[in-house]
Amino acid sequence: MKTRIIAGLILFALSLGGLNASPRVRILMDFDWKFALGHAGDPRRDFNHGTAYFTYLAKAGYGETTDNNDTGSCAVVGTRRDCQWWGVSATIQHIPTGLFLYGGYGQQMDDNAKRALGASAEDTNSTAYIQGGIEQKVFAIGKTVVFGEYRKDEAGSPEVARTLIGHANSIRESELDFWATGIVQSIDAAAMDVYVIYRHAEGVTTDFTSQAKTPIDGFDMIMMGARIQF
Repeated sequence: MKTRIIAGLILFALSLGGLNASPRVRILMDFDWKFALGHAGDPRRDFNHGTAYFTYLAKAGYGETTDNNDTGSCAVVGTRRDCQWWGVSATIQHIPTGLFLYGGYGQQMDDNAKRALGASAEDTNSTAYIQGGIEQKVFAIGKTVVFGEYRKDEAGSPEVARTLIGHANSIRESELDFWATGIVQSIDAAAMDVYVIYRHAEGVTTDFTSQAKTPIDGFDMIMMGARIQF
């Protein structure tokens, strides 16, 4: 009799536990995920990049989001965002001379852009980048890098309608060009990089309605600073 009472209490407790349990949550396989192989700071975990006489490396990455709460540059249809990103890059360096070349290309595709903004919306953004320079240990305190770079952005339609000052119609797409040159001095004892960089930017936007192009005023800047690696 006691055994039956104890067994009944156990079953009753289990049933209460089931009633109080949190509901099961389903997470989509493509929920805000991205991946890439390698390591940004450790050559041993980055395919030993930069440790040979002549070294080169290529990488690729992919990301996707359908997160309704994403505050990035993805258009919303109803309560859903649907964006994908991909990118490729490669670098090559001659270790004895320190000469190097690096380049990359990436795209963002917004599957909601045309549905949210109209059939003429541009649903693809792209970026191309190339940098070349030389890395040598000129001073005992650490290596010195002198470089030049170019970057081109082709931005599609914004996630919401945006206009330029003085223009009634919104922007369909934009093209931006950047040039830069600079010098970076490493201070090994402090795990610090000190840099001076000059950058120039200019571009053009395309009107949504008339397809007219409007130049963007050029912009020049000089950046100076230091970075400590912890």
